Amino acid sequence: MLTTQLKVSLAEVERLRELALLAGLHPHLDRPGALHLLHTVGVDSPADLLERAHRDPIELVRSLRRAAAEAELSAEPAVRTPWSWLSALGVDPARLRAAQGADRPPNYIA
Repeated sequence: MLTTQLKVSLAEVERLRELALLAGLHPHLDRPGALHLLHTVGVDSPADLLERAHRDPIELVRSLRRAAAEAELSAEPAVRTPWSWLSALGVDPARLRAAQGADRPPNYIA
């Protein structure tokens, strides 16, 4: 069994499997930095990401950007242009437009 060969628990194997599935959702998510940030904000599976992205894409983007700033990972494509992978997940285009300004102050003028 894989757990015996790798000397890890079944829970750890399942966690790694979920991360691999998460990475397969979009090329911008298939990077160690992006996976680290998603884990940091409590997204550890495709189901977690889909739920958060559809429930509140603005808060998800804000959370990722805060975590990225703290971890010095703001240059990650998943952080710079989350609209591409949010769109690939099927988030409503109107909500995507609103999420694009998620990191700007309320009185920001473009």
